[in-house]
Amino acid sequence: MKIISKFHDYYDIGLSYGIDPLITYKRSKKIIKINHKKINKEKTEHTKHFENAQNFFSFNKRYTYRPFFFNKRKTDYLDVDSFGCLCLCGKIYPFIKCKISTYQSKYSNKFEYIYTLDDLDELITKSKSDDIYYDYFKSDSKYVINRTDYDLLFNHSKGIKYNDLIDSHIYYDSPIFIYEYGRLTFNVIINPILKEFEFYKVLDPYTMFQNLSMFMSGILGNKENKAIDISDRDLKYKKGFDEKSFRKEPKQKV
Repeated sequence: MKIISKFHDYYDIGLSYGIDPLITYKRSKKIIKINHKKINKEKTEHTKHFENAQNFFSFNKRYTYRPFFFNKRKTDYLDVDSFGCLCLCGKIYPFIKCKISTYQSKYSNKFEYIYTLDDLDELITKSKSDDIYYDYFKSDSKYVINRTDYDLLFNHSKGIKYNDLIDSHIYYDSPIFIYEYGRLTFNVIINPILKEFEFYKVLDPYTMFQNLSMFMSGILGNKENKAIDISDRDLKYKKGFDEKSFRKEPKQKV
């Protein structure tokens, strides 16, 4: 697969195995900012695909559009900056962008991307904070997001149907796009830079590159390369035949 892009990503190392010129991935990043309060009323061209995202995020309706955001408290807590799903080659990878916020600490942890419930369990345990541990593992308050809610996100919320997901891949003309809810925003990111989303935690660069190559050659196809017409005469010579092929040589008179 040949990649045409203005930026580099972690899986570009797969190019070292050779390039198939018949498969081209034009990788141009684009961000579509959507007002989720108006889009269903206005019925824009993005409505169907936004509804797909809503199907994904409908796992916990009691928190409506921003289920994991709440005001900072004077305690330690899990600070969630955004959450969403990364759609890659017909598969869905839920994620949250979060960090441990310690109330009395002078230092701020960096946000990181979490793609599995096990990794989130580990982050909470390593925080060594009684407040965070209790909220996550033991709290049953409807105002506190606990492990059950995150389990719904990571393991039971894949509500986008495969055909609808493929339709969105074709609509966005990309093997990769992201539905992401921020604190006040909803974005569709087409051809994202995956290293910024720490997706190397999920797929190694070679597997990632192989998946992209197969999807581009299969589902999306290659719109750049068209069949080249070739005459029967040229095709004959190309296959190694000549004018005397399949003909008997005339016998020479003695």
